[in-house]
Amino acid sequence: MFRVRGLRLNGNQPEPVDEHHVEIRLPLGYPREKPLCTPLTPLFHPNVRDYYCIQDHWAAGQSLVDTIAKIADMIQFRVYNPASPLDALAARWASQNANLFPLGNVTLGTPEVQITIGGRAAPPAALPAAAPVVMPTPAAWPSAELSEVHEPESEASDDVLLVSLRRDG
Repeated sequence: MFRVRGLRLNGNQPEPVDEHHVEIRLPLGYPREKPLCTPLTPLFHPNVRDYYCIQDHWAAGQSLVDTIAKIADMIQFRVYNPASPLDALAARWASQNANLFPLGNVTLGTPEVQITIGGRAAPPAALPAAAPVVMPTPAAWPSAELSEVHEPESEASDDVLLVSLRRDG
C-alpha cells in the first residue's frame, strides 16, 4: 500500500486519493526482466492502466526499493510520460493540467524493510502469506531484517517469484 497523493476518476472528474494498493511480481528472470506492477486500486495516470508502465524508468541494475520509490513518484505525478500513454484520456488531461503537478512531494528513500521471497510452500506462522507493501512516511520506517526465504502458499505460476514486504510494529 502506498500512502501518497494520486488521482482516480469519479465519473468523468479526477479526484485526489491518498491510498493506493499495488501488486509487484518479480519474474524468474528478475533482475534481467522488469517487475510486473499491477494497480489493485483505480489510478488515473497516463502510464497506468492494467499495469504500471515502468520500462521508461527501469533498468536491470535497479533495486526493488528503487522500483517501489518510482511507483510512488508515478502515483504523485512526479514522473509521467503523456507521449507514451496506456491511458489516452489521462494523458490528454495531464498535458492540459501540467501546472497541477506534482500532486505530492513524498520521496521514498532507501527503507529498511523485511523482504520475504518465495514460491509455493506454506510460510512460517510468524509471517503472513500475502502481506501488502506498506510505504509509510520515512520518519515512520522501523529497522528490519531480511527474513529467511520461504515459499508462500499461492496460485503463482512457475515463471513468477512472489515478494512480500512487511514492517513490524
